[in-house]
Amino acid sequence: MRVLFLSNESDVSRSASAYTHRLERLRCALEQYGVQTGFLSLRDQPFGRPLLAQPLNLPFVRRQIADYDFIHAGGDAAYTAAVLKPYTRAQVIRDVHGDTFSEAQLKWTSRRHPHTAHMLAQSWITNAVAYRQSDYFLVVCKPLGQRLAEEKRIPPERIVLIRNGVDLTVFTGQPARLPEPFTIAYAGGFQTWQGIENLVGAVEQLPADRVRLTIIGFTEQYASLRASISLRLGPRAHLVDRVGRAELAGHLAAAHALVIPRSPHRAVAVALPTKFAEYLALGKPVIVCDVDETAALVRAHRCGLVSASQPADLANTIQQMANLPLSELDAMGQRGRRLAEQEFSWEVIGRQYFDALMAWSAA
Repeated sequence: MRVLFLSNESDVSRSASAYTHRLERLRCALEQYGVQTGFLSLRDQPFGRPLLAQPLNLPFVRRQIADYDFIHAGGDAAYTAAVLKPYTRAQVIRDVHGDTFSEAQLKWTSRRHPHTAHMLAQSWITNAVAYRQSDYFLVVCKPLGQRLAEEKRIPPERIVLIRNGVDLTVFTGQPARLPEPFTIAYAGGFQTWQGIENLVGAVEQLPADRVRLTIIGFTEQYASLRASISLRLGPRAHLVDRVGRAELAGHLAAAHALVIPRSPHRAVAVALPTKFAEYLALGKPVIVCDVDETAALVRAHRCGLVSASQPADLANTIQQMANLPLSELDAMGQRGRRLAEQEFSWEVIGRQYFDALMAWSAA
């Protein structure tokens, strides 16, 4: 069996993106089961941008895509894979990481600008083509699979749950016994739906001598946000640049609890952030907002607390977590680590993907 990973990234193995890290780990997992894989970057072709022009690369990539059984199309690359489908014997697997059209709508609502208008129109076109022409679909959470079945009328047998995973050797279990004050940590991006404003607003409402906040992931693009948070929280905030996964694990391990403060939105409801699996693997209790499947998982496995996303609610939940005895924090963290081992390790996820490919190739 041969699988081509098609992406808009230039080099999946070196990208800092959580999504391209997913592609690389899935590719490595398949190779361990004897599957031959390849990687093709659309960005490196003569027509790398805009996305709608990428099918014009057909003369340059036709031979490269011809001899595969499956094309695993990551993100927007599914649009190009769908258009090129007549020129290959491969079946197209669309790796659906979330609702990209709803994300584009959110960006347009937040900032009405010609660029966001273009992104919205482009997303509508690429999604329409990719959903119509792809053969199979990977989803990262159960609500996303349900949405594809109900709204896109995709048969359930063409959809498989392949979650965002975690390397258990990098994100290792950590005890909750740490020095005071009680510290919560967040790692990730700063898009509107991430809810950073909710988190900062929550910490502002808590006693300055009781709670500290660590935020990891700043780049030059978010220098003004960093300065604003520093001004608002002062010494209560420890603000860290984007770092590699090993260093990230170390920063997160220095916190008592880890938080995902996302706001409710149609785009968020069908996402499952990569950070969730990484948080669990560290053996830390988690605080999540009741906006996506993470809330159901936290409740079912009793590995943290679920909050509404408003700052006052988050503040109350953080205070509730800070008041728990260390023994309960440890127990929550241990249950989270077991969930990571059972459902979110790349070894488990890789096997699930290989089994799905075997079933599809026999269909």
